[in-house]
Amino acid sequence: MAVIDALIASRPLRAALFALTGMGIIGAVDNVMPEVAQHIGLAQFHVVRSAMALCLILPILLANGGLRPAKPWGVLGRSALITLGMGFYFACVGFLPVTQALAGVFTAPLWIMLMNLARGRRVDPVGALLICTGFAACLAVVQPPLTDLTWLSVGPLAAGFFYGMGGMVTRSWTGEENAWLLTGAYLAVFGLAAVVWLLLQPEGGTSYLTRGWAPMPWHILFFCALQAVGAVTAVALIARAYQLAAPAYVGAFEYTVLIVAAGVGYAAWGHALNVQAMAGIAVLLASGAALAWWGDRE
Repeated sequence: MAVIDALIASRPLRAALFALTGMGIIGAVDNVMPEVAQHIGLAQFHVVRSAMALCLILPILLANGGLRPAKPWGVLGRSALITLGMGFYFACVGFLPVTQALAGVFTAPLWIMLMNLARGRRVDPVGALLICTGFAACLAVVQPPLTDLTWLSVGPLAAGFFYGMGGMVTRSWTGEENAWLLTGAYLAVFGLAAVVWLLLQPEGGTSYLTRGWAPMPWHILFFCALQAVGAVTAVALIARAYQLAAPAYVGAFEYTVLIVAAGVGYAAWGHALNVQAMAGIAVLLASGAALAWWGDRE
């Protein structure tokens, strides 16, 4: 990241590059989750993934002197918000195709806009129109059953809300922090939350959400390691992107992950998208590109 910072002077351009790369990694590695969900529970997965990821990131933090945050409460608060968002997201990917769960995360710009309105901040009309268009496209991809609402109907939207709140506070709460520190803090908070969730599971739980500790086949252990490497890399890149540019601007570039997720999901699991979902992705990409072109206006 430091090399890219030195080569590219434009902060918005660097933010776009970091966001595109990070989300591309996520779109690929998160497609292992349907297989993971067949063997271990949500809590166990995050305990193992966080432990592996922290082992990878600790030497980087020590080498960069990044163990002491400038604003500890800001780092903790941001980590808690992102953990809530990604907790809902990973709960959903055990039951939904990754593309649908990710589309819910991309309602984040709408929640950011609504929060800014609640705080009395001016919202650009063109940007608001593009964000609302993107939200409608998200609904077209997620396709929540409005006549029979379940937690899977609102889970992706909750993921988008908390992820958006985490992105919104990144610059104001943690703009001076090392991106690797933000990544390590998020993974540590997520890991601790997973330990608590694991301890609360009823004995004999068998579903993805309620399963306790279970034996892990070697290929699941490999998938957890793949997820750990992907998380360390992608989360650090995305954290750096949000430090460099406004949340709505960065979020616009994140939409491209849907292409990667849809392609890998179809190749790996045969998760084909219907016409409505494909149209939704196309509109999402178009509205995201238009929002990015409109510029960093915060």
